[in-house]
Amino acid sequence: MRGFTVEAQRTVAQEERDHASAMLKAAAEVRAALDKGDKEGRPPALLLLFDATAPHGRAVVSYGDPDKAHHITTYVPGLTTQVENSTEDFRRSLVVWDQANSVDPLKKTASIAWLGYDAPQVDPGLVNPAKTVAMSGAAEKGSKELLSFVDGVHSTHDPEVPTHLTMVGHSYGSLTTGKAAAQRPFGTFADDLVFVGSPGVGVEQAVDLGIDAEHVWVGANAGDPIALAGWFTANPSRPEFGAIRFRTGGGGHSDYWTEHKTSLRNIGYVVTGKFEKVTDDVMILAAKQ
Repeated sequence: MRGFTVEAQRTVAQEERDHASAMLKAAAEVRAALDKGDKEGRPPALLLLFDATAPHGRAVVSYGDPDKAHHITTYVPGLTTQVENSTEDFRRSLVVWDQANSVDPLKKTASIAWLGYDAPQVDPGLVNPAKTVAMSGAAEKGSKELLSFVDGVHSTHDPEVPTHLTMVGHSYGSLTTGKAAAQRPFGTFADDLVFVGSPGVGVEQAVDLGIDAEHVWVGANAGDPIALAGWFTANPSRPEFGAIRFRTGGGGHSDYWTEHKTSLRNIGYVVTGKFEKVTDDVMILAAKQ
């Protein structure tokens, strides 16, 4: 029993060291993301939230001031999101700002990386409904936190500045975004919804998301197995869902933000309201029935 106690103490001590290391890495990632702002014509980066004590960290960084922006876009990531390994998540928001600014340089854009919920991780396996990617528990909880954040964006925005809010959900983040959208009265959550690499958004049809179907956009690479799945209710990339399927240019599950790629260009058009420039994708995926 004594040996077990010593071993248990060692385990606790190691866990504490690991957690401290993760918090330091998270702080370094956020600092690096903030340093990307205010360079090469980009606006300063703003830290809207940072909590290193959360299980995988929480951070919200905005490139541009959402209170003054004409175009606001919020990126919601999915599976395995951790602030301590978030370089790519912040980069995605940064290149969306670049793309939107190139499309509409005369208006201000704020591109937000919202790492504000406990995204599912691989290690819990399939045993914890609140954490596993195979179930919707993490999305249910995360949707409440996302709603709170979006409510804040609406309430603090300068009423003298017309604004257009686009939510971009990737992978499991699209389920979190869809569940949030479905909880709000029609037209009060966002102006446009973009889902990429989505396993499903929690509803059967685009019209169930509290927004006109013509403002629900779906990108699905042919080489993206997650976009073929339709795990959480209907597959949003299929015609019967009722969303607009836009061209992506091909690739896998994480290739929607490659610079100069068709998918990134189309996301930029949606964010800036240049809908007539979005290229539709009429190809139907061989998705699971």
